[in-house]
Amino acid sequence: MDNKLEDLITEHKIESFLDKVMKKHLGVTVEEIKKDISNKLIHSLIEDINIDFDLDFKTSKKKFKNDFIKKQLLLERGNVSNVAKTLNIDRRSVHRHLNKEFTSKIRSDLIKPYTIKQREIEMIIKNTLTNYNKIINKEYLEQMYCDSKNISKKIIQLVPPRTITLKEAEAIFEKKYITKKLEDNYDDVMKTSKNIKIRYETLLRKLKKYNITFNPLFMKDPKDVETESYGNYQ
Repeated sequence: MDNKLEDLITEHKIESFLDKVMKKHLGVTVEEIKKDISNKLIHSLIEDINIDFDLDFKTSKKKFKNDFIKKQLLLERGNVSNVAKTLNIDRRSVHRHLNKEFTSKIRSDLIKPYTIKQREIEMIIKNTLTNYNKIINKEYLEQMYCDSKNISKKIIQLVPPRTITLKEAEAIFEKKYITKKLEDNYDDVMKTSKNIKIRYETLLRKLKKYNITFNPLFMKDPKDVETESYGNYQ
């Protein structure tokens, strides 16, 4: 099945379930909360991996890849072959992210993949609800918050097993990172390219690739770009 179609079906199931949960705890359905939670759950494979926007593009991407692969190792309980197959990379690439400390952590924790996923969903629900504590009755919100563990257990049954390759994860990272940094620089493409340390032309290609919109007034004349110094930027 096409991933987009699968996401739509899953999203419908989750939102239908959340409708019932919110009516039970809040008395009404809040569309913003429902959409917020369901959207995060659909992308929950990487939702709990922080993107460090304080770092330049290359450094932040390297950190993201490391965290993403380590998460997969936890989910596969240290099985390098399974992780390599899932992420569509070679075993050596996985081994680079292993060290004695992390290997010991996997062996000592021995957390089942189901438990990791369930806790992840529970945290998504709790964090989302916290964002609405100023506009929703706190007493009702607290009821749903306290029931988040049971809610997450039921939701995990609605979310089909879904894996993505490392290349797909990197694409998600790039789009999120570039979108945020472009917003921080008020759509100034040249300023953003210097801030995140990638070439102006490279940034333009990625903006087009990921269909990220921006104010064209901040685009530089190609002739001016040639005179810019980028050092060792990508």
